[in-house]
Amino acid sequence: MANVYQELIRLLPSTDTVVGKILSVSTNTAVISMIGGGTSRVHITKGSTYAQNDWVLVKDNTIVSTIPVPQGDDQQEVAKVIEIY
Repeated sequence: MANVYQELIRLLPSTDTVVGKILSVSTNTAVISMIGGGTSRVHITKGSTYAQNDWVLVKDNTIVSTIPVPQGDDQQEVAKVIEIY
């Protein structure tokens, strides 16, 4: 006999979870640059404030929370030379 809970979870719609960096913010939406590449327009919940360059967690096309960034990691990435001896 199959596990009833496992079958129920399988039937529920899956939610899309994305991590990205905010490129621009307007009244109820933000444009984010996704880690996997590309950009996406997402919803901002009422009462929430987000700023450009914040890293955020997005679930079901809505920003859930910000992701803390360690000090010094807020600058744009620069290519580094790799030397093989």
